[in-house]
Amino acid sequence: MLSPASPLREAHTPARHGRPDGEPGIVITFHDRSTCWLLLPFRGHATVVADLVKKHVGVAPPDRPSAVAASSEIAVIWVGPMAWATVAKCQMELPNELMEGLTGKAALIDQSDGRVLLELRGKCSIALLAKGMEPDFHHAKFPDGTAASGMLAHLSVQVWRLDGRYFILAPRSSIADLWHWLIEQSLEFGVEIKPC
Repeated sequence: MLSPASPLREAHTPARHGRPDGEPGIVITFHDRSTCWLLLPFRGHATVVADLVKKHVGVAPPDRPSAVAASSEIAVIWVGPMAWATVAKCQMELPNELMEGLTGKAALIDQSDGRVLLELRGKCSIALLAKGMEPDFHHAKFPDGTAASGMLAHLSVQVWRLDGRYFILAPRSSIADLWHWLIEQSLEFGVEIKPC
C-alpha cells in the first residue's frame, strides 16, 4: 500500500550547515503538511466572499495588492485582482459553513498537493532573499503584512512577512531545487534546519 512521502526527507532532521560558530544567521523550517487554497470570487461577489472568510476563518482578506492578513493559524495573501491564497502551516479543513456560503459566489481550489510552505527567520534572512529575488526585503520597505510574488532561484513563488519571519510558498514539484539553493546560499551565514 502506498503512503504519502515528503519531497524533502532531509528537512525533517535537525542539522547545522556552514559557519559552525555562534547563532545561525538563518533558520529554515519546512512545513510539509501545510494547506493551501486559492480563492477566486466571482464578479460582483468579492465583498460578500471577504465577509464570509472573515466570519468563518477570523481573517479579513486584504483589499490591496502586496498585502497579507493573518491569525495564529492561517494567512490570507493577495495574489492578484480578485484572488487570494489562503495558507495554513498544518493540515486543516475550511469550516462547512464557509464552504456552503461560497457556493455560487467563488471558486475554491485546493492546491495543498501542489504547493509547500517554507519559513525563514534569523538576522540574515534579508541578505539570503536578496541573493535570489528582486524586492527589497528590508523591514522598512517590506514590513510585516507585506507580500510579493516573483522568481526566487528561477522558481515562481509567493513571499510574505509576518512577525519578523519570511514565508515562501513554492511549487512542490520544484521544492528540492529551491531547498538546495537556500541551503547553499546560507552557508556563509550559518544555517540551521529546524523541523516543524
